[in-house]
Amino acid sequence: MAFADYWNRFAVRSFRFTLEWKTQISLSPFKGSALRGALGWALHSLVCSDSHLNRCVQCPERRTCPYALLYESAVVLGERPSNLRDVPKPLVLVPPLSEERDFAPAKVWTFTAVLVGRAVHLLPALAAATALLGEKGFQSEKGLQLGNRGAFALRSVTQLQPADGTTTVWETIPDYLHFYQTTSPAGLERLPAEPLGDIPVVLSGATALQVSFYTPLRLEHMGSLCRQTPSFTVLMEHLCQRLDLLSSLYAGISLPDPSELLAWTRGIETVSDGTSWHDWERCSSRHDRHAFGGLIGSVIYQGSDLTPFLPFLHAGALLGVGKGTPMGMGRFVISLPEQG
Repeated sequence: MAFADYWNRFAVRSFRFTLEWKTQISLSPFKGSALRGALGWALHSLVCSDSHLNRCVQCPERRTCPYALLYESAVVLGERPSNLRDVPKPLVLVPPLSEERDFAPAKVWTFTAVLVGRAVHLLPALAAATALLGEKGFQSEKGLQLGNRGAFALRSVTQLQPADGTTTVWETIPDYLHFYQTTSPAGLERLPAEPLGDIPVVLSGATALQVSFYTPLRLEHMGSLCRQTPSFTVLMEHLCQRLDLLSSLYAGISLPDPSELLAWTRGIETVSDGTSWHDWERCSSRHDRHAFGGLIGSVIYQGSDLTPFLPFLHAGALLGVGKGTPMGMGRFVISLPEQG
């Protein structure tokens, strides 16, 4: 199984958006839902040329429209994979994990946008939409009832580099429309991508790994929602499917056949399970409320050598797995189990 070329060509990049609140706001406990909804509204307002259409799939601009590509995965019906109700989005929004919900003016707040493959060319549109949202006001879920709006100033967009470095891409955007109309995406594809195939020395040769889910994990297995921690096999099957679809659709490369790798997972056991189900309710753009809970906590998997699986887990840690990944659900970190 030669995956080295795949990891070299599958480009994933992370960008930090730093903003400063100008008016007070209260956000919901899981901020990813509110962030994705508000930013989607701003992006649609910025780029949509025909708001009378019911669906992006009907729009002749769907193949180049930033909103259609980032939010609706705009493919014509015949292009959608036959075994999927939807296709994965090339944008993952990751809000801060702090439990803080109330923000006063001058408070600094950040979120991360992860872009897959060619979607990096849509970064200027995403930055302009964020600046537009800051000018118009961030409508919180709580604000839908209380009329509380949060305006902010976008202070910078920086790329999160490997080895914990950062590179400033843009600073303050005073005129979002001028920025959107004049900023070229040329050269963005030359920004360094995450080295997905690089294995941290400390993890190489590991016979046990701790996977800690810090945002709700929602996986479906055999048609049912997993309310218990998935086996390593089930987790890897979902990761392989997600990575293959994302890389095929947005990076022009398919995942090599993982059958042999998945066969090895049958020898990997769950030796410790500290996950539990957390219920959470989200509010849709139509103000409807939906139950959207998932598993949170840590699980330890053990086998003879987990090294071959590390690049897949690394990519999954960046992109998430399961339902709700575009708004930051299904995120996890990998580490060696704590001793003792």
